Amino acid sequence: MPRHPYAVTIPGELSCPRTASGAAAFRRASVPHLRAIKSYFVDALTPEQLETLASVLQALQRHLREEESADRAGDTHADTHAGDIDR
Repeated sequence: MPRHPYAVTIPGELSCPRTASGAAAFRRASVPHLRAIKSYFVDALTPEQLETLASVLQALQRHLREEESADRAGDTHADTHAGDIDR
C-alpha cells in the first residue's frame, strides 16, 4: 500500500512477533481502517488545511524526537511538561 503524503512516523517502534495469520488479519483490517480515516478526516479538509496539518505534525515529531534524545542524555525537561505551561 503506498504511503500517504501526509503520513507521520511516530518515534519509537512497537516490537511484536509476526505470524502469517497475524499479517493477513492486519492487511484485512488495514484497508477499511484507512478508508475510514480518509472519509472522516482527510476528505473533510482542504489541501491547504492538510498542508498546515502536515506542518504541525512534523513540528510535533521533531519536538518529540528532541525530547526523547534529551531524556536518553539524562535531561528530563522537568520545566517543559504540559502541566507546567501557563496559558
